[in-house]
Amino acid sequence: AVSGGGQHIPTNQIPNNDTEAPTTIDFHPQNSTCEAANARKMMDELLNKQSKCTNEILLAEQELLRAQQRLEAAKRNKDHMDAKVNEVAEQLTDSLLKEHTRWNAQYKKLKKYKEVTGHCDLKRNPTRSSKGRKDLANDTGIDDPSILS
Repeated sequence: AVSGGGQHIPTNQIPNNDTEAPTTIDFHPQNSTCEAANARKMMDELLNKQSKCTNEILLAEQELLRAQQRLEAAKRNKDHMDAKVNEVAEQLTDSLLKEHTRWNAQYKKLKKYKEVTGHCDLKRNPTRSSKGRKDLANDTGIDDPSILS
């Protein structure tokens, strides 16, 4: 017979210390209620942590989506600026080529050479002038330099 309305169930044998004999734990309805409350509390904590992890993933996915949208907008902006730079460069090229410089003169000769030959693959002439420079007319290998004039 057990007092206090509980049942004596030897569910666990727990020694109090090394010298004492194991004792039994009494199973009382109050103990099972406490055990269930602890289990619910532990499960609630785990579910709360799981919910926080899920929210963290959702937040990261939203941030990723915003970053991808910003990246796409930046790429479109760069493509637009690239096109604008090329357009302005084309417009300004003629003005810049009107300047009387050696580079511009050689460039014009190279363009004319390409019109005549269909390419601008110039072979380097191994016999260079004493200054180490030659103009394009001499480097082309064209017998009639007047083609480039």
